[in-house]
Amino acid sequence: MNISLTKKVCLIAFGGLAFLGLAKWTGVAYQAAPVLQTNQDQGSLTNNQISNKPVESFVLSSSEKADIKAQLNVAQNNEYNRFKDKFEWIGSQSSLRGTSIAGSYPIDAEGHLFPHISIKHRFDYFMTLLGELSYEQLIELIKEDIKLSLEEPARREALELLGNYQAFKYALKALDDEFSNYQVNLKDKDAIINRQINLYQEIDMLRYEYFEPDYRLAFFEQDIADEQALIATLQGNDVANLAEDKTKLTGLINTLEQKSEATGEDLFDLQAKEFGVEAAQRLANVRESQNELNTRVRQFIIQKESILNSGLSHEDQSLELKYLIESKFSLSEQKRLTALVAILQ
Repeated sequence: MNISLTKKVCLIAFGGLAFLGLAKWTGVAYQAAPVLQTNQDQGSLTNNQISNKPVESFVLSSSEKADIKAQLNVAQNNEYNRFKDKFEWIGSQSSLRGTSIAGSYPIDAEGHLFPHISIKHRFDYFMTLLGELSYEQLIELIKEDIKLSLEEPARREALELLGNYQAFKYALKALDDEFSNYQVNLKDKDAIINRQINLYQEIDMLRYEYFEPDYRLAFFEQDIADEQALIATLQGNDVANLAEDKTKLTGLINTLEQKSEATGEDLFDLQAKEFGVEAAQRLANVRESQNELNTRVRQFIIQKESILNSGLSHEDQSLELKYLIESKFSLSEQKRLTALVAILQ
């Protein structure tokens, strides 16, 4: 059956918004199918370690928690409260009885959390119980799972990641509300397409805001790929040519940067003329973030040199450098630090 592009766009746009509405608190838009915990996953759990903390830890305020509670309007499950072992309640009384706990908390060789979608699957598995449990009971259950599965410092780091995930969900809910109030003419194909593209872009900006790059890709890589493919389709582009188009775009960005340096023209103005103000602002944000990272790397180089010339023992120097690196850089930045230092030295 052939469906016109306009009808497809309408179905996509309103289907997407409806899905966001249904997914407000039950797995955050685009909930992936859970992956059952494997024996390998279980072996990792016995080591009880997890990741470095995200760039920034987000904690929902009291008013935000009250807002969530009021909107969900889910009462406490008294039967659940009577169970000392909450996982016994899951296995005998909940809608998840008879299932295996999805996901895991994988770790790397150094005992930090290895960014992987199985962590999101773990969180989302329990979040399907929302409605059977109140919001407070649900979050406490996930925290209990973390505490039983992990030891310090992994326990603290996993709890921080859960906090960011909650805050991301709340922000996504606010975005859902905003776009639900954004009315467009159903006969205006371009307006519908632009709204859907803007929605996807705003969702991805939230991912950047609430998650380290490694976690953004680990949790949402397939969603991002699907969104980019759909955007390309809506814009009439050939998905097979996306890689080539990306190369061309990178070349154009570099050309504009070189032109700005050579002529003194404002780079933001040049990019705004080429890509639009919104895209230029995003590029400016990326530059600002990169400049801030470069500043920290330059400071690290100076401080490292000072430690190496301090007269401390080799062991103390190693400890000082380790503390300096961990205090100044996120886990993903630490993995690139050698390259960053080589570039700036």
